[in-house]
Amino acid sequence: MALLAAGCGSDDSPSDKGTTQEQQGISGGISQTSKSGASAPEAYESFQLPSKNIACAMGKPAYARCDVRQKTFTPPAKPASCPLDFGSAVAVQGKRPGAFICIGDTVMNPAAPVLQYGQRSAVGFVVCKSSAAGITCRNKQTGHGFFLAREKFRTF
Repeated sequence: MALLAAGCGSDDSPSDKGTTQEQQGISGGISQTSKSGASAPEAYESFQLPSKNIACAMGKPAYARCDVRQKTFTPPAKPASCPLDFGSAVAVQGKRPGAFICIGDTVMNPAAPVLQYGQRSAVGFVVCKSSAAGITCRNKQTGHGFFLAREKFRTF
């Protein structure tokens, strides 16, 4: 399956900006415990929320994409340049703001691990935080990202 490079982020404090995976205690995709005893975020490259209505893919250095299966919000108008599906996938990639993307595939994977509400996944410079309200993905270097839920979205 072909994936576009994008990233998910969280509502981390500004003091977290610019930290690397190693500084966060993340190594080889396994959650590690830091010297302070705090648990570091997971490093899932693919995951789904407990509702199984939203699934995401992450990649280095700064990419996250999340797809929503069922939505009640109205997405932005489909660009004339998009010959494929539009309005069910949002991504953050590199230094660009989060945005809906033109897609011909999906990151929905029923076998992907579940990122429980309150948990985070960090890959490269992007962190995604799961909550009962939805998923927030943010590039920690730029602050750009998105929030996605069944009822609403926000790109920044």
